[in-house]
Amino acid sequence: MYFPSKKDVWLTLVIWLSILVCFIPLFSKGNGSPITTVPIAGFLLWLWFSTGYKVEGDMLMVKSGPFRRSIPIKEIVKVSRSKSLLASYALSIKRLEIRFGKYGQVYVSPQDEQGFIKSLKKVNPTIQTDLE
Repeated sequence: MYFPSKKDVWLTLVIWLSILVCFIPLFSKGNGSPITTVPIAGFLLWLWFSTGYKVEGDMLMVKSGPFRRSIPIKEIVKVSRSKSLLASYALSIKRLEIRFGKYGQVYVSPQDEQGFIKSLKKVNPTIQTDLE
């Protein structure tokens, strides 16, 4: 099952304004070069449209642009709320922290938090959470 990332309004503005600014050299007669700005815009679009999470069998696949990670759901110990600003696979400040293995952690922001947790708990009912 696929869960797209929740998207904050402020981050929506930042990303889309950045994308627009990247295309200014295409239409200006100045010295700006689209050689560097268009790939940046492409990267931001890739992040925007691909950030999401998929529960596939006994694995949780997290993806944001070129960044991907596979987490065995059986290794997930705890899912809790977080407002961490650490780099993550999330387009929202309202995130879930997933702790797995001995020291692993990842931050995600699924639109449907309850459905996401239910999908994880179908595979691993021992996951601790205070979100239900």
